[in-house]
Amino acid sequence: MEKKYNSQMDGPIMNKEFWMNPPELNKPNPQDQLNPGHYLELIDRLHIVMCNLNDHCIQHPVAKLDKKISNSLNKALEEIWDAYQEVGKLDYKRNNL
Repeated sequence: MEKKYNSQMDGPIMNKEFWMNPPELNKPNPQDQLNPGHYLELIDRLHIVMCNLNDHCIQHPVAKLDKKISNSLNKALEEIWDAYQEVGKLDYKRNNL
């Protein structure tokens, strides 16, 4: 029997555990091969995510008025920034060592 949800907020997409440990998504695939463009591609995608998070969430009126929400969003932005920097370091080392 298929599970029915009351709303979009009730489905598996809103389950924190699903996002923190998605099934099969975090397992390495031996078929995947990195090429030089993958690092730049990830840097670009992280930049897009940071811009979207800032423009559409951090700058949102609710986030500006609610300190707890603002702090959570800024922590998320800092984590993405750290990942952006790490990928940039890997790309630099790969190309310059």
